[in-house]
Amino acid sequence: MEITKAEEHAMKKVVGSIILILVILIIGLVIWINVSPMPAVYLLRRQMGEASISYPEDEKERKSRVVVENNLIYESNDRHNTYDLYMPKDIEGKVPVVIWIHGGAFVAGSATGVENWGYMLASEGIAVVSMDYQWAPEMRYPGQARQVQECIMTLQKRVAEGLAINLEQIILAGDSAGAHIAAQSALINTNPEFAEAIGLQSALKPGDIKAMLLYCGPYDVEKMLNIEDKALNFFASRIGWSLFGSKNWKENPLLETTVIKNYLTKDFPSSFVTDGNSGSFESQGKELVEKMNALNIENHALFFDKEVVETHHEYQTDLLSKEGWQCYEETIQFLKEQQLIK
Repeated sequence: MEITKAEEHAMKKVVGSIILILVILIIGLVIWINVSPMPAVYLLRRQMGEASISYPEDEKERKSRVVVENNLIYESNDRHNTYDLYMPKDIEGKVPVVIWIHGGAFVAGSATGVENWGYMLASEGIAVVSMDYQWAPEMRYPGQARQVQECIMTLQKRVAEGLAINLEQIILAGDSAGAHIAAQSALINTNPEFAEAIGLQSALKPGDIKAMLLYCGPYDVEKMLNIEDKALNFFASRIGWSLFGSKNWKENPLLETTVIKNYLTKDFPSSFVTDGNSGSFESQGKELVEKMNALNIENHALFFDKEVVETHHEYQTDLLSKEGWQCYEETIQFLKEQQLIK
């Protein structure tokens, strides 16, 4: 059947319209990519999804020792102001508490990504508060550290109402970007110069933070985002843009405050520091430990020889792996040495 000239003309108009729409969409996307970090952030959030976690063989028995309350609210004017509370059963009096801040490159992630560690640590007889916080770019730096203080203030109210946790025996913990936020939260408590520099005050008394658990964290944001690979550098630059609210984020004077080692003092809490040796921030972790040693800050470091075994970013989430389990066991031993676990 032959196509008439009128039908051919109509088809050309339809095809032309589709091409025009596609061109407009492509131009719009290019413009959007250059005026906002959100296209890259959406891709990162989709790619990261939920963290992959695993439990040891005694998972069921461990969980039977713990009571969990999910999606509790802490007072904040910002979103994602929820936390999960893991409490050991059959406790007498108040117990030390881990306040855990999740990772996700500052733009993604959630408290559920550390669910296995929440159960595991609580099964050892301490409480765990696994908190969420508002991601960048919806929240700019240092808003995430402010939300940590807001979560602590809510916990203080709950303790006054009878919650059996000891806020004079706090263990601040974090993985990946959460390790950076945790370290900054400790600096707010131990270094007045740092607290003034980022405009935040500690909700705690000096000495309330008894220990730090720092897993696979970056401790210098500019160094973290300084990537030679062009494709990865594109996403890294969008994380910086998201965090500091400007495409020229490297010019932000607050960037200097992200270098944790520059603000360490002898009052920084005893710390457990670990990282994988592939696709992670091992060199930054080792630099942090080196500065801790120079200041006589008690620490326990766990790094792996790449010639012997390759360990990846967030390796500690896999508690079925030899290295993940080693990390857990050394964490428990560290907490026992700090007299925070019996």
